[in-house]
Amino acid sequence: MSKSAPSAASKRSARGKDVYLWCFGRLFMEMAPKSIAAVVRGIFVWVLLVVSLVIGAGAATAQDIDRNVELSEDADPIPAGGTINYDVAVFNSGIDSAPATTLEIQLPAFAQYTGSTGAITGCIPLLATGPTVVTCNVPALASGASVAMVFSVVASQQGSIMVTANLPATDLDNSNNSADETTTITQGADLELFVSGPAGASSGEVVSFVYTATNNGPNDVASATLQFPVPTGLGNIVAPAGCVETAGRFDCAITGPLALR
Repeated sequence: MSKSAPSAASKRSARGKDVYLWCFGRLFMEMAPKSIAAVVRGIFVWVLLVVSLVIGAGAATAQDIDRNVELSEDADPIPAGGTINYDVAVFNSGIDSAPATTLEIQLPAFAQYTGSTGAITGCIPLLATGPTVVTCNVPALASGASVAMVFSVVASQQGSIMVTANLPATDLDNSNNSADETTTITQGADLELFVSGPAGASSGEVVSFVYTATNNGPNDVASATLQFPVPTGLGNIVAPAGCVETAGRFDCAITGPLALR
């Protein structure tokens, strides 16, 4: 059975469908990559925006708190064995309130922490001897608020000591979270004087008084002077060698060195 050839109209219709499909396919192929790229770009932009907001929020939080430390001493120089009182203050110059944190007092060798008073509290360990760190509690601070304490240190050796107050917390500006103070320690000693004698005496009786000086350190004493007034009611006083009476007072030279007991 013979087949009839397709008509011209059928051929034109088929060619039209082919052209339509080709154009549609071509348009899809040209648009699809652009649409996918646009979507990818959009997602990327949103991710960057979210990350920027998160980072910005974190940066804003850090920038709102700026604590700073100030440290001063009440005496410089001071003899060895003397007490140095340090005044330490913590300020919050940031916009937001600063949460509670800790303050570290760093002590060098030959320095002993003996106690503290003030609104910075809970310092441990007590009676700490350097090199060591004493840790204290700093309360929360509102913007513009401050808190302070006075702590005492005894240096036991001639030379110099540097005490540091440090906030380990991270703020906007960490360069002002620490302060130090260097104190010159001169030669020093703690002389203790003890006097012994009779509780009473009869008129005309000879009595004796003994003055005993003891060096409790920390350094030897090259020389010293003992001064005592002439006791009322006593006469014909015979003072030891090296004592001179001037205007009712005896000045007695103690030749050294007077070693540490």
